[in-house]
Amino acid sequence: MNHRLLNMILLQCLCALLAVVCVCKPTLASEDLRNDPRLPIQGTKNWELLTTKTSKFSPRHSHATCIFRCLDTDDSDCIWLTGGYSDEHRSYQGESENENADVWYSKDGKDWTQAMVSGDFHQGNVDAKEGGYTAPWFARYGHTLNALDYNGDGKSDVMVLIGGYSPTVSNDIWITTDGITWMFDDHAPFSKRGYHSATVFNGKLWVMGGSPLSNDVWSGTLLLLDNGRYHLDWEQVLPQAPWTSRAGSCLETQVSREMADDNSTLYTEHMFLLGGLAIDDKNETRTRNDVWKTQDGSTWEYIGEEMPWGSRAFHACASWSHLDDKSRWIGDSDEKEEYQPPRIFLTGGGFMGTKGNNEVRELKAYIDTWWSDDMRNWTRVNYQEGSIYQDNLYSTSEWTETYVNNRKIYRGKWGHTLEAHLTAVDEVDETETKLPSLFVIGGKLEGQEFTNDVFISKRGVHCEKNGITCSNNGICGEKACECHSGGSYCEPKKMPIMSI
Repeated sequence: MNHRLLNMILLQCLCALLAVVCVCKPTLASEDLRNDPRLPIQGTKNWELLTTKTSKFSPRHSHATCIFRCLDTDDSDCIWLTGGYSDEHRSYQGESENENADVWYSKDGKDWTQAMVSGDFHQGNVDAKEGGYTAPWFARYGHTLNALDYNGDGKSDVMVLIGGYSPTVSNDIWITTDGITWMFDDHAPFSKRGYHSATVFNGKLWVMGGSPLSNDVWSGTLLLLDNGRYHLDWEQVLPQAPWTSRAGSCLETQVSREMADDNSTLYTEHMFLLGGLAIDDKNETRTRNDVWKTQDGSTWEYIGEEMPWGSRAFHACASWSHLDDKSRWIGDSDEKEEYQPPRIFLTGGGFMGTKGNNEVRELKAYIDTWWSDDMRNWTRVNYQEGSIYQDNLYSTSEWTETYVNNRKIYRGKWGHTLEAHLTAVDEVDETETKLPSLFVIGGKLEGQEFTNDVFISKRGVHCEKNGITCSNNGICGEKACECHSGGSYCEPKKMPIMSI
């Protein structure tokens, strides 16, 4: 048994025998501790800023990212980033624009390489130099980027870029097999849109909603044509979904499992739509915090409104699953008594619309991090002081850190992306074991300029609940709290007071 865990158990037993009230500080497996006097209870860091001396994409929001194989190898994956809205700059034609038409990739989220691209320039940026840094598709933001597997071997064969503002809404589709050569597939049969939602579900690419506000649902099947090019064949699944028209939503998938009567394992994949900027019953536009669930894209189940994370749009979500089993949470193991499905994490975003008698016309950004494995019950990871309407005094969501007048403050962020990627190196005991991590990429801090910061999750993301690490009663391991008793966060059981 781990000697630190043994010492903790002995100390708790001694406390019980002496019938005294005892608060035992957690023994932390990671030396990466946060130490800020503004926080009532200390613990591990949740996020760490990755710094680099190499070139990097410019500060931006509303870009699109996905995980796809690296350019120089088929054995490892990279984070790929395209487009986004940034400060005004000169295009390749010498004109001023805020949209971007660039492609970047990184193995570790720290060091980034800009791709020199080629492809169907005659369908987009006709005058751009092929083999340069300008993509053949028009500069844009509010688009989507997804990796898709054609033959079901578990490795993605293509990346697909769809729509967005370029600078007006568009519905063009671009496909690449390597991140370098981008081929124009076609204009989609669905209407032009930006800030729509897209994900890979049941082997198909799904697109729904977007601005102008809509609630149609489409699925695309990836085909390999005789000429060697990939093509998406689209089907309209629903002209109008039961959820209200919206944009800026999260769309995530989760694979779960259960035991059948014959002791065989049944796997089920669900798709979830979370929040967004939507039209309400009074035909007014406001952000939502509802959650919808489907198993086929056609029939949707309303899970509920008024989720604890508050109404929002332009937030970022990611489904985080086990490396060897997509139906399990990364901290799940055969040793655990209860099965733990993958968790879906939700970060940031902003509120706007009517709240009571107040009308909020500009996004008020959030500073929080949440997760759920059933989309009904949510756990808040971070602790914070202040509110989204002022400079937050402190937050354990370090991805919201910024400086004003040389003073560190924390402000909400929107328009960023969140990716789960295997790249972090565990520094405990000087091992080189790679661990799955979350990455918060870019975005806009409320009242601040755009950012190109990249934050990587630390152990605290697994162990913290409302700012408290392992209930201040356990060890923060590499993937979960290590507890001798209690719940997943080492919530201590109430001990009876012994009379002497």
